[in-house]
Amino acid sequence: MTFIQSLLHQSPEIALFLALAGGYWIGKFQFGKFQLGGVAGSLLVAVLISQIGVAIDNGIKAVVFALFIYAVGFESGPQFFRSLGRQSIRAIIMAAVLAITGLVTVEWFMGRSIREDAIKAEAEMLAGASVYGVGEQPALPMLVGRLFSVERAAGGTISELERKGPAATISIERVKRGGKLIGNDPGLVLEKGDILLVVGLLIGLVIRLGSVPLTLGGGGGALLSGLVFGWFRTRSMAIAG
Repeated sequence: MTFIQSLLHQSPEIALFLALAGGYWIGKFQFGKFQLGGVAGSLLVAVLISQIGVAIDNGIKAVVFALFIYAVGFESGPQFFRSLGRQSIRAIIMAAVLAITGLVTVEWFMGRSIREDAIKAEAEMLAGASVYGVGEQPALPMLVGRLFSVERAAGGTISELERKGPAATISIERVKRGGKLIGNDPGLVLEKGDILLVVGLLIGLVIRLGSVPLTLGGGGGALLSGLVFGWFRTRSMAIAG
């Protein structure tokens, strides 16, 4: 047992593929009319393996989670758009009207603009990262890496800083201290002046309301993409047939 724990800690990718293989194997068994299937089986095996304490890189977790959500949306896309009848459209319009009127009436009841409050809240969430001014827009790909110099985060660990990231999951891939690259162990205590390579999945940054970005997160963006591409696949197959 100790050997297995040591092996999985040194090579966490083994745990990942072991969960997939074991899950699909268990998913084939049928108990009467009940069958787990590959997805539920993989989830069950992954939960069991996680009890050993295997740590998977945050970047890998974010990408694999996005792929899983995308696959769910890709398969459900045709049924989702077919279910959008008149009744569904009415519910969507009602939800949009309530959201927009609520956003407008908040400022009216408060008697002042809440834009400054939104900028302050964004600055706090970004934990010292730069804030865009009026008329500025970021030009970011879906997966982006940036270098940051440690200032206010000094004294904290890498895992603590990653948990404070915005809605899109971030992963600290490299740490440079004194001109030399050092390990990026989750328990590493950061010092002032350290240079960090931070990688984040920004697929969910797809909607803007004026100058305020509405972030769906990696899961929401992947689900939306899967629904759309799944619907296009069904349409193209119907046209080809």
